[in-house]
Amino acid sequence: MQEKQQELLQILEKSTKPVSGRQLAKALNVSSRTIINYVKSMNAGGTIISSTPEGYIADKKQLRRLLVQDQTAVPQTYRERSFYIIRRFLLDNANHLDLYDLCDELYISYSLLKNDIQKMNVSFAFLHIRFYCRDDCLYIQGSEKDKRKLMNHIIQQTQDKDFVDTNVLKTYFHEKDISQLLSILNEAHAAHAYYLNDFARGNLLIHLLIMVSRLRCGDPLPAAGQTGGAAEITPDDSDYLVARDICRRIGEELKVSVSNEDALQVYFLVKSNSTFLPPDSLKELEDYLEPGLLKTIRDITRQVEKKYSISLESDHFLATFALHLKNLILRNQSGSHLNNPIKDDLRQASPFLYDVALHIIAALQQAGLLTRPVDEDETSFIVLHLYAEIERQNQSEKYVRCLLVIPNYLQVEETICQKLLSRFGDQIVLTRRSALSTQEMEPNFDFLVTTLRGNPDTVQEVVHISPLLTEKDMAAVGRAIDRVQYQRSLSYLTENFHYYFSACNFLADDGDISDRDQAIARLSHLLESNRCVDNGFYQSVLAREQAVSTAYDGFAIPHAVDMKAQRNAIAVLVSPKGISWGRQLIHVVFLMAISPDTLVDFQLFYQTLALLLTETDIICSLSVCETFADFQKTLLDPRFIWSIHQ
Repeated sequence: MQEKQQELLQILEKSTKPVSGRQLAKALNVSSRTIINYVKSMNAGGTIISSTPEGYIADKKQLRRLLVQDQTAVPQTYRERSFYIIRRFLLDNANHLDLYDLCDELYISYSLLKNDIQKMNVSFAFLHIRFYCRDDCLYIQGSEKDKRKLMNHIIQQTQDKDFVDTNVLKTYFHEKDISQLLSILNEAHAAHAYYLNDFARGNLLIHLLIMVSRLRCGDPLPAAGQTGGAAEITPDDSDYLVARDICRRIGEELKVSVSNEDALQVYFLVKSNSTFLPPDSLKELEDYLEPGLLKTIRDITRQVEKKYSISLESDHFLATFALHLKNLILRNQSGSHLNNPIKDDLRQASPFLYDVALHIIAALQQAGLLTRPVDEDETSFIVLHLYAEIERQNQSEKYVRCLLVIPNYLQVEETICQKLLSRFGDQIVLTRRSALSTQEMEPNFDFLVTTLRGNPDTVQEVVHISPLLTEKDMAAVGRAIDRVQYQRSLSYLTENFHYYFSACNFLADDGDISDRDQAIARLSHLLESNRCVDNGFYQSVLAREQAVSTAYDGFAIPHAVDMKAQRNAIAVLVSPKGISWGRQLIHVVFLMAISPDTLVDFQLFYQTLALLLTETDIICSLSVCETFADFQKTLLDPRFIWSIHQ
């Protein structure tokens, strides 16, 4: 929030009667049009300031909340300042930002701002985002897809808790309830040969914890006949059987009465948290919801993507969120209240998502679905859904995406799904289609598995299997997964190589470096000369190395005690003769300079690099490289990466 906007809020907070736009403009020394823009901006997430014939008045409670939030969010560090600048671009849809205005808003000097911009180009280069200055203005360059990735990255970096983590939930709910519900979830899914990954388990757990808390307060959901359509569920539906067992055991072990409506919602939760979703899942849910609700939710999620650059279009999110909104609307209509024990921490941990939640509430009010004010408990529940979806998307990116095209004859499709997940559940995400049609195909999948013969019109790999899914079929699917993972590893190393390695940080030993300390000193000097690290880096690395050696079989990966590098970089020393490193002889040294601002992305790169160094014989080839070009060619040689997945 700008300083002038803060002053406007403070004036309205102190005033006991409406204040005209002309009075505000004079007090702030701005135009009346600027006052209108300020009010519009601050009302983006919900009405805080109202315009009356006598002037502007504010909701004092919401106003104080906004002031407190803003006072605790003044950017103090490079990381906070960079996120502030990015939000100005992506959330305010600014084409450019005036550099001198930014200095005033951030309370920093022009030289410090220019230094931050330079660091931002290093920090966010891996996302293909660039910032540049022209005519005293700052611009951002990157595709819309890359900008959405940038926003997702910021949200991830600003979360200080994982609210789908079981250990975190113990802070808010009874530990006995958590352990009992976990046992119920695990055993019910196992009994029906259902695979449940860690994220889905945590997401289901928190929904069930909230449901149990609500039922203990004597607040069951009203029957569907009072509010919406009826869902048709066949008794042999495997999702229904899992949900039935969960509800039965909750009633028996946690001593709460699960109503038919609550049981139905557990069924939809089980279905929507599955690792795969049948293509008719949303159609079935739509029949259960109020007419038009799903369409309204889709319209709102598109608004959110346009305004906040985050995508909420997945079937998984739409299913669980639609269920929540159905219940929220009912509570809003009846004036009932649902307590959220996580609300205070959610606001502090996710200020950005809290703003998104306020925007969604305002859109629901505008659509006439919410007629009463929405309190912080309800707002924080929406934040929880947003957080869970972003976390699910990040989890899904780690999996190989498999599209199944299998006619559902005698539940063959269901059986194949469960068998594949039992074997490869920690590696793949499944999407199902019952017929082979290019119009029906998902655009984002890594390979296709089908029982149909013929050559489908797709550039992705196709694995033909039999309806019995033999071991030979399983092996074919496993090889397809390996090939996708191999290609991802190669692409990731190739695309990010120059963000970490450079010719100026490469050194081929001519025989004058004989021991560990000399090697670390020479590489530290390179990093310091190239402005990757500050003074004292060498001493910090040496202290870390003396505590615990980082030497492995033929290579070493030393790093400093603290992550205080200016930017992520890896200095490399190659020694054909070998360097004495304690009791080992080291031929390749990778000196890591780690910046706290991009730690998560460095860890992703490091994991791939470490796997390559430890699981292959690449060190023998790297040890004889005489130039940086030779080093790059060898490190990115596909045969080494491919050998990891054999």
